[in-house]
Amino acid sequence: MLKYLTILLITPGLIWADYGSYPVTRIHSVYDGDTVRVDLASLPPVVGENIPIRLRGIDTPEIKGRCAQEKTLAIVARDRLRQLLQKATIIEARNITRGRYFRIVADLILDNINVADVLLAENLAVKYSGGKKAHSWCH
Repeated sequence: MLKYLTILLITPGLIWADYGSYPVTRIHSVYDGDTVRVDLASLPPVVGENIPIRLRGIDTPEIKGRCAQEKTLAIVARDRLRQLLQKATIIEARNITRGRYFRIVADLILDNINVADVLLAENLAVKYSGGKKAHSWCH
């Protein structure tokens, strides 16, 4: 019984722990405006290569959205993120945590600028803190 109680007490700490910051050594793909696949330096390949990262604090339109407008906006957001990544000299994944569905969530920093802030400023993203999405891209 004590063993199970210990596991229950430790597990939330592991899920929501901050796993630090790592340089991004390669961008494999940009799926949409808030999801990328990257290689992270200094990590074993099993956890650091071709790893999907969800950008912290934002939500962008979905590629497989509910309407044509959302799908079009998703491509614009994705292409803008690709453009920003291509121009960057230094890319870091900071404040890495596990989010909903045990996904990796991180701040993606390009030359000391949080890319989420850029996408928000350009109205290609909305603020998102997890949970149910309240914003609709279909108007």
